[in-house]
Amino acid sequence: MVKENIYTEEEIREILDTIKDPEIPVVSIEEMGIIRSIHMQGDACEVIITHVYSLSRHASDCTRHPI
Repeated sequence: MVKENIYTEEEIREILDTIKDPEIPVVSIEEMGIIRSIHMQGDACEVIITHVYSLSRHASDCTRHPI
C-alpha cells in the first residue's frame, strides 16, 4: 500500500523558506537557491541541496593554496 504524501512540494518549500543561512541570517536557504530537489513519499521527505562554502573562513588558506 502506497502512502499519500502529507505535504505538497510547495508546502515543503514554504517550510524551507523559514530556515535561515547561519552566516547570513536574513536570507533563507530557499532564497539562496541551493535547493536542488525535493523527494516525498508518504510521511518522508528528502531535500537535496548544493553545499555552499564561505570564502571568508578559508580566504587565508586560498592565498597559500590556490583553488
